[in-house]
Amino acid sequence: MTRIVLNDARFLAGRVVESVRGGGGQTGKGSTYVIEAEDGQRYTCDYTDIVTESFRTMRNGDRVRFRPLADMLGLQATHVIKLDEPGFEELYPEWGPQQ
Repeated sequence: MTRIVLNDARFLAGRVVESVRGGGGQTGKGSTYVIEAEDGQRYTCDYTDIVTESFRTMRNGDRVRFRPLADMLGLQATHVIKLDEPGFEELYPEWGPQQ
């Protein structure tokens, strides 16, 4: 499958607007999420795309930063970072606010 990195591989900011329970994960309870970027575009991501030191889960309204990709499935979000996660700045200083 061909994947094209959008936006010169920069991270975008957005919010989770929808979550759909699926059959992934070890327990068959994985989720797919819809993220709306600040420009209004919607991207989907699998729970395996979430980068975290804790559980790979998100809730509607969570603020995130992600890498946008386009593939045959449409617009995808990868390397998804929850911005409201405790200690985000200490864990990922290189992914902090972009100038």
